[in-house]
Amino acid sequence: MIQWVENVQKYKVTIGFLVPPIVIGLLKSGVATKYDLSSIRIAVSGAAPLGPEIEGAWKTTPGLKHITLKQAYGYSSFICTMTHISLLTCLLE
Repeated sequence: MIQWVENVQKYKVTIGFLVPPIVIGLLKSGVATKYDLSSIRIAVSGAAPLGPEIEGAWKTTPGLKHITLKQAYGYSSFICTMTHISLLTCLLE
């Protein structure tokens, strides 16, 4: 997780693809306040659903609350196609 936030800060990543354990780790570790994640506009969590308590915590956590969190579990059959289209346009509608 540290390498991920370091890379976000270094390369100004704008879209993050995450799995639930990383989402939970970002919430619980406090690492989001130690790195500049301001370049990220949207985070897509896949592989399993996140509960409403996790989504709620994301919206109030310093360092993360500016990032729109979307869920995309169950999409494995067409995730490759999704990465070739404008995610910001599709997911923020």
